[in-house]
Amino acid sequence: MLVNTKTLASLLSLTDRHVYNLEKAGVLSKEEKDAWDVKKCFSAYLNYKINLENITGDMGKIKLKRELAEARLKELAFKVQTKKLVDIDTVSNTWSDISNVVTHKLYDLPVIRIS
Repeated sequence: MLVNTKTLASLLSLTDRHVYNLEKAGVLSKEEKDAWDVKKCFSAYLNYKINLENITGDMGKIKLKRELAEARLKELAFKVQTKKLVDIDTVSNTWSDISNVVTHKLYDLPVIRIS
């Protein structure tokens, strides 16, 4: 059964603009100018929504987490290469050296006795 855009949008609970956007995305297709096959479009839209749910569902969340973790690792590697990130051992050793120097300088100060 062929229907116009407004009717198809109403059947799918979409706006006319969204129907045209889905057509541009390749989800829906017209039979003729402003003539849509309801059965074909409904089936295509249903498959589109199912695939979209799979992407945003559990598997999609796992993929998203993996991509975010990979992006974070790349960011950390870049910071290490540009020397904007220092490992904890280097920081610990540096502070230890600084505290030793300060301690020795303090011990080398003369003792002043006030009577």
